[in-house]
Amino acid sequence: MDGRNIVGLLERIATGVEKTNERLDRLEQGQARLERGQAQTNERLGRVEGRLDNMLDFMGRRHADHERRIEALEEHVFKKSD
Repeated sequence: MDGRNIVGLLERIATGVEKTNERLDRLEQGQARLERGQAQTNERLGRVEGRLDNMLDFMGRRHADHERRIEALEEHVFKKSD
């Protein structure tokens, strides 16, 4: 193999390595974006979970209030009909 072939081969290898490094850089940037997106999603899910907990607590209190009112009405209605 002569020197020109070796030089050409080395240039092709260097070009291939450079392209591979560029692709790797893009992949690492994409991975960083995905990780940021995942962190933001987890934060939002935490806020949603908090809201759902508050809603369940509120609904539980409302349900208990409605049960007391229904029981009072039933007691009133059934006492009058006896």
